Amino acid sequence: MTGNATFRHENTALLAVTSVEAPVVVSSAEFDERLAPSLKRLRLSKRLLERVAGVTERRWWSPGSDFDDAAIEAGAKAMAEA
Repeated sequence: MTGNATFRHENTALLAVTSVEAPVVVSSAEFDERLAPSLKRLRLSKRLLERVAGVTERRWWSPGSDFDDAAIEAGAKAMAEA
């Protein structure tokens, strides 16, 4: 599907709302390691991303994962909680 889509539903109910988190945790420390040569060359301190943005970690989906996989997982979890 490309672009935006509009859906209209009648006689429906929302029984559960849930979320799923991507399984791969990437810390700001890992980014610092990857960026170390550039940070050093630019004379920037370590933990710059964490201090400026306040983000200590982010979550990524595994290579090959698609948004459909996450949607299916979230849908199954919501149905189990409903």
